[in-house]
Amino acid sequence: MVTYKKPAMVNGPALKKNIALPHPSIAATSAVFCVIMPDLDVSDKARTDADVEKQAREWEERIQADHGLTRANISKIMTMRQLIRVYHTFADKRKLATAYDVFLVEKRVHKSVQKHLGKEFIKAHKMPYVFDYGNPMGETLKKAAANTVFDLTANKIRVAVAAGHLSQSHANLVGNVEHVISSVLSACPGGLPNVRSLFVQLSSSTPSLPIYTDDGSSNEVVMKKAPAVRPEDKLITDDLSTLPEGLNVAVSKSGRVRVIREKDGAGVLYPTVNDEWTSMDKLKPKLDAKKVEKKRQAKAVRKLKHKEAVAKALAKSEGEGVYKKKKGGDRPLMKSPVVKLK
Repeated sequence: MVTYKKPAMVNGPALKKNIALPHPSIAATSAVFCVIMPDLDVSDKARTDADVEKQAREWEERIQADHGLTRANISKIMTMRQLIRVYHTFADKRKLATAYDVFLVEKRVHKSVQKHLGKEFIKAHKMPYVFDYGNPMGETLKKAAANTVFDLTANKIRVAVAAGHLSQSHANLVGNVEHVISSVLSACPGGLPNVRSLFVQLSSSTPSLPIYTDDGSSNEVVMKKAPAVRPEDKLITDDLSTLPEGLNVAVSKSGRVRVIREKDGAGVLYPTVNDEWTSMDKLKPKLDAKKVEKKRQAKAVRKLKHKEAVAKALAKSEGEGVYKKKKGGDRPLMKSPVVKLK
């Protein structure tokens, strides 16, 4: 279990890292494999065929012919359509996750399959291992049996990585843990300075053995900032028949409508009480440009006076201790005045 000081705010180039354990917790010769393959027939008739295992049997014959693997090597072969039709509820997915040791999925359908399996397979740490059917499948099964996954998705403060089980020897477990720690530190967001703690623990979370801890401040860690939530608000400008010559209308993506000058794009107030209007107009102009400008100037004066008052109070606090400046910012904290006894 690795705990970060700061979670990654953006996803990196990869959402996960496959770590090959030097001492696999499951032997490829004894592991129970389930392989998910693409559909050979994607027609409407095949999608509603009552025999959902028809294409899986065809894949079984192909795999035996191309790679020499039989049911003795792969316990279950199914297609993506079969997976969706048979295992569509959360309970079905939980049962499937516990039925096999290792899952594999062909790279052509891995995104759709992983999306369908969802959180039930994430909780069970059984997300399928992605492989290429063109590569030797015997070697692929060995890699999948020795593989463990390090999650690199954003907004996670702690991540667990499987490193073995208690049936393995002490030397093999130590070798796996050391290899996993080395791989985690080389790939985790922020590197070692961003690691708060490292623990070795059972799947039940207890007991846990701390092997590394860092009490340093998270402010010392520099992470890549998340992009702005709102995209850039682009303006669409065009002329309007109801506007006087020299004025255009600008509409933003958020729906805000403004009247701007055509020559420089500066915003203007329109219509005002000084503009022409007739009794046929639905609304009588009520904006007075002079009053609006006067309010803006008054607001600016009030803001300036407030800054001067704060600066004066801070200067006065040096001798009387009325104010104390807050560390790391310019905002003062009010404290009780000092009472001098005569």
